Amino acid sequence: MIRKAVFVQVLLLVGCAYTSTSILPPHIKRIAVPVFSNATFKAGLETMLTDAVIREFLTDGRLEVSSEDRADAILYGRISYYFLDPTRYDSMGRVEEYRIWVLVTISLKDLKDGKVLWTEENMEGQTTFSPLGGSGLSPESEEQAISRVVRKLAKDIVLRTIEGWPRGLGSRIAIPQRP
Repeated sequence: MIRKAVFVQVLLLVGCAYTSTSILPPHIKRIAVPVFSNATFKAGLETMLTDAVIREFLTDGRLEVSSEDRADAILYGRISYYFLDPTRYDSMGRVEEYRIWVLVTISLKDLKDGKVLWTEENMEGQTTFSPLGGSGLSPESEEQAISRVVRKLAKDIVLRTIEGWPRGLGSRIAIPQRP
């Protein structure tokens, strides 16, 4: 019984050891998130991602989302790449699985001094989905898969903005080429 109590206390201490800290200058309390630009053919992706990033900031709660005229900083985003790639076919030649890949460039500008605090090129979001199901997978539409990619990217963007990670992803990206 004593060993169990000690084990629980150790778990509580270890769990409390992690604290998230902000890399932002202390004066940045409010952030504006204008609609991201979209350099891809996938219409509406910019609105989906912008809305998801705003929701993620609201959920996180460490920065207030505001209009540009009230903000301390502005988060700019540009969707540079959307790729839908068939990855697996069935015996009839129908696509069983696709991969969606989205790349985004993000930058944060401090409005107090007008400096760009950081730019992260080629932040990546990707997933696979199966429109037909099969192989133990449930059928999923491209829109449902895009929604998953957008939610993951939004979390990464907010973490990069506030805590400084994940970062450096763009340097390891190899963009697939169409045949």
